[in-house]
Amino acid sequence: MITMTNKQLICPFCGLGCAVTLKIDEFGRPYAVDAFEGDHVSKGKACPKPFSIPSFLNSSNRLAHPMKRKENGFVEISWGDAIKEISERIKEITKSDDPSSLGFLGSANCTNEDNYVFQKFARAIGTNNIDHHASFFALSEINAMYKSLGIPSLSSTYEELLKSSVVLIWGFNPAETNPVLMGQYILKAKEKGAKVVVVDPRKTKTAWFSDIHLMLNPKTDYALALSLLNVIFNEKLYDKNYSERINLSQKSIEVINSYSPEVVEKICGIQANTIRQVAKLIATSGKASILWGLGILQQINGDDIIEALLTISALCGYLGKEGCVVGGIKNEVNLQGASDMGVLPNFLPGYIDVSNKNEIEKFSKIWGFYVPDKEGMNAFEMLYSSNSTKIKGLYIMGMNPLVLLPNMNLTKKILENLDFLVVQDSFFTETAEFADIILPAATLPEKDGTVTNFERRVRWNNKAVEPVGEAKPDWMIVREIAKELGFESFFSFNSTEEVTREISSVNPLYSNITPEKLKENTSGIFWNINTNDKNEEKFLFLKGFYTPSGKFELQLNETFEIEKQSANLPFLLITFEYAGQHGAATLTRNFSPLMKRWGEAIGELNVETAKSLGINEGDKVKIKTEYGEFSCKVHLTQNIVKDVIAVPWHFGANSIFSCEIAKKYRKPELKVFPCSIIIQGEKQ
Repeated sequence: MITMTNKQLICPFCGLGCAVTLKIDEFGRPYAVDAFEGDHVSKGKACPKPFSIPSFLNSSNRLAHPMKRKENGFVEISWGDAIKEISERIKEITKSDDPSSLGFLGSANCTNEDNYVFQKFARAIGTNNIDHHASFFALSEINAMYKSLGIPSLSSTYEELLKSSVVLIWGFNPAETNPVLMGQYILKAKEKGAKVVVVDPRKTKTAWFSDIHLMLNPKTDYALALSLLNVIFNEKLYDKNYSERINLSQKSIEVINSYSPEVVEKICGIQANTIRQVAKLIATSGKASILWGLGILQQINGDDIIEALLTISALCGYLGKEGCVVGGIKNEVNLQGASDMGVLPNFLPGYIDVSNKNEIEKFSKIWGFYVPDKEGMNAFEMLYSSNSTKIKGLYIMGMNPLVLLPNMNLTKKILENLDFLVVQDSFFTETAEFADIILPAATLPEKDGTVTNFERRVRWNNKAVEPVGEAKPDWMIVREIAKELGFESFFSFNSTEEVTREISSVNPLYSNITPEKLKENTSGIFWNINTNDKNEEKFLFLKGFYTPSGKFELQLNETFEIEKQSANLPFLLITFEYAGQHGAATLTRNFSPLMKRWGEAIGELNVETAKSLGINEGDKVKIKTEYGEFSCKVHLTQNIVKDVIAVPWHFGANSIFSCEIAKKYRKPELKVFPCSIIIQGEKQ
């Protein structure tokens, strides 16, 4: 009798956290995916991406065995040899230099257990040089929300969107990148009467569903946000009790007063009366949600923009209120969880600041080794800052920085010049080509563990199939290296559940979460600050904020950055996401139906701009910046502002951005950059 099985697992793509059903044949091979009808998040729906799961699990590009670089390429080696060589090289580097000469890049594509063990390992070695996809996708939000609110997370659950009167969507396109969020929550709110406002320089699919679309000039988001504040503040549309909850400095008031709608109209290209209309709509609605995405998060001054949007929410009393959802929508399946686990240079698990001496002592006592109290470098600083020359070795788990990070040519040279590079991944990525040792890791469907979506819902992911070849769960690999280095007593985990229990014992946000509870509650458990307050399962900030003062801390900056065009670089390059691709396309590039539709970068160019350049529909163009060039075909449209070309970033468009780090924000520009555009083959 042929036995076919169905396994429920968490979709390994965006951070919405949907469950799907993986169909497995009698030989244990996955062959199809369905939406999970009983899922509390997706409501039984699915976007195109999870249907690629069987293809990437069976891909010939999977890493099945440890490998070592030799003169003529990579050769397979045993796990024992790989672990021994890695531990010896780590000892060599830390003996001649201090532990801060090592850097660790974790992954928002791995489980909480993987990331927890990884960051603990880095700190056992003696460094806080640890980061993950957060620098690329969420650094601005983590900085701004921690400073203003005391915790970086969505303010309430997705269900509250259904009660919103206004949904403001700023800098992302959920109709394509998060279709379930759009269809099951935002559009259902609209059906109930909510007004949808979209802020984007492109008329995206999401904008087609909007009641108001603010098609602003790129890089003017901060000015627009300040102008909305200007109207709310000066027309006294705010919650009259706001002063009890907000520390609003006189300097911030002066900044707000400088950005009247009339001033900002000339900057953003949005009419002053429309700015006033939107400000009044948000402030008087009683229940408004404000959601942002990569269009904000990847801008160099994303911190400022998010602080302004948070201030709008705080002034109107929308933080911790029913029918109001405020926060960022992240790309990766476990970006929230990896951040919660402390895979960050400045935070221990639970967003405990590494400079907090009392907490450092507590963690040192619990873990059994001294935890470093000096803030480490983030991913950009490890590679591009003036201190990056101190980094001799890099251990990368489940991340492909060569595609994610800017200035690909320079990044290649930096990776080549490292004394030692370990890449631990499920696929032979572009970054893996530069590794000294490659370690094969299990994918999410091939292992147990927990995942946290961006509404703070923690769920148990069930192992559905066996890993390919000799691939192992990431935490197990790290444990074996730790043991080889003599850290066995600190990493004595024998199961995923044991790691989950230790997380619960040390991370204050996860103190109510155990493997037993998660397996009983398949819909998940929400982490919260006060585990005795059941209301905090759905709402943060009900009784105030988690800052030292208990108030919303606000200090708006006077200026905002605008990338200026020049005679040689007269246009702006912006990036966006395809509906059928994900991140660096490591998983989705293995599914031919997705690649057939979304398999190459097609730039979007305004019809009038194209006409002035002699460019026709389908022409191949070369986009040039000071840091390189990128070629793609173009689609001509009226749905983008003039003198801007928009390109999907999954195929390396970031490679021609600058990697120069702004000291204030600790990151480079990743969203908007001056460029020139010429037809491919045309003389320059």
